[in-house]
Amino acid sequence: MNWRLMTILVKKILGTPFKPAKRGASGELVFKKPVLWIVLVIGGCLAGWLALVMSLMTESSPDEEQLVYLLAVIAVGFTLFLPGVLSFKAEAGESSIKVRRWNGRRMLKYEEITSVEHTRFFGGQFILKSPRGTIRLSEHMTGIAELISLLSARIGDQSCTQANVALAKRKADFESY
Repeated sequence: MNWRLMTILVKKILGTPFKPAKRGASGELVFKKPVLWIVLVIGGCLAGWLALVMSLMTESSPDEEQLVYLLAVIAVGFTLFLPGVLSFKAEAGESSIKVRRWNGRRMLKYEEITSVEHTRFFGGQFILKSPRGTIRLSEHMTGIAELISLLSARIGDQSCTQANVALAKRKADFESY
């Protein structure tokens, strides 16, 4: 295995949050799912369904039925992730953060946000909490460190402690490669 290639790939993935965020027409920060994640989900969806169809078209022994069930679970699993990956978009403007997903939109004003927490579920997410609800943002998005910095300045460092600790750990991992 080519370890140099693997190191470059891991470094690219770990460094994504620390790159500058993309800007919209009026200067707002714009966040989308990483291209690698989109490619993996679409590729997994296509490969899962193709493998399932091919295995159903051929005669299979009873021993291979478990493989067919596994392929079905993989295909359905990737298909369930597809709408969320393709429809996600977040914008952080002057006074609020807006998130669009396949199941609706949500907006929180900065002064409403009480804390920014971190969880390792679904590959790592930052959870922006307020009395009106929560917004979940992937830690793998380009420029997410810039958003956490902005939130720390707006709502205070004590409210973003978990998020800053998670980013510091990720930065240390990035720099160790």
